[in-house]
Amino acid sequence: PNDEYFCWRIDLQGLKLCKLYRSMTNRYRIFKPPIVLFPSMFNEGDVCKRSSSSSIHSADDDTVVERLAGDTTVTFESVEDVIVTAGTFEDCPKISFFGTYDKESGGTYESSYTTWYAKNAGMVKETMFEKSSYLVGEDIEVTATLELISATVNGVIYE
Repeated sequence: PNDEYFCWRIDLQGLKLCKLYRSMTNRYRIFKPPIVLFPSMFNEGDVCKRSSSSSIHSADDDTVVERLAGDTTVTFESVEDVIVTAGTFEDCPKISFFGTYDKESGGTYESSYTTWYAKNAGMVKETMFEKSSYLVGEDIEVTATLELISATVNGVIYE
């Protein structure tokens, strides 16, 4: 399966992404400083831009695979109803993330995500595009759509 795990932090600035793991690459990424994904006051149409650096680690042995530095833009696109395998979720904020990063080893990394969040359930759908460009060799592109299949959140079953 294509599992993803996120480590979030909430403080006065808002919701921050500290770390993420993706089973499809068997790597995790640590953001320093954590990226503010949602400011404490984030309304439809708002745009939040942040610079950050991060390191990508192998989940097998924790070695640093790559270091990145760049900018992330987060946009509160709209509020939509979303239908996924786990059910229909109403009034989901649709948030877009776009990042461009320079790699320490040379080349660039670009990522674009659109996510939908449901009240009391969290992220229910995500579309993603990632592109790694290298100084030597071919570019690598990854495109995927992930959706909530089932979950139990605070005793509520979604399936």
